[in-house]
Amino acid sequence: MKARILISVLIIIVSISAFAVSDKLYLKIEEISTKVGPSDYSHLNLQRYSIDGYDYFVVQFSDIIRPNFKNDIIKNGGAILDYIPDNAYIVKMDVKSFEKIKNLKSVQYVSIW
Repeated sequence: MKARILISVLIIIVSISAFAVSDKLYLKIEEISTKVGPSDYSHLNLQRYSIDGYDYFVVQFSDIIRPNFKNDIIKNGGAILDYIPDNAYIVKMDVKSFEKIKNLKSVQYVSIW
């Protein structure tokens, strides 16, 4: 009986952790904490300081992605291009869309790609 209870508790813990909200992006080059932001690659001339016209951004959501989250991005002028683990997309948008999207309740992190 104790073994069944222990197994049940372990299954519940594993299930909850599998759907936990993440504050990380998993890229080939590195794992980025969206609490801290990406590393400084200025020595490689990869940093960009201004956004003119359309540009590419990483948009990470504060929860598991729901269809209405994606619809909010599109309604606010963003074009969703590709998924990035965990709970993020590469989104093409202009400055006006950037200002709207970064303030959505469902968005936890936005950074230039």
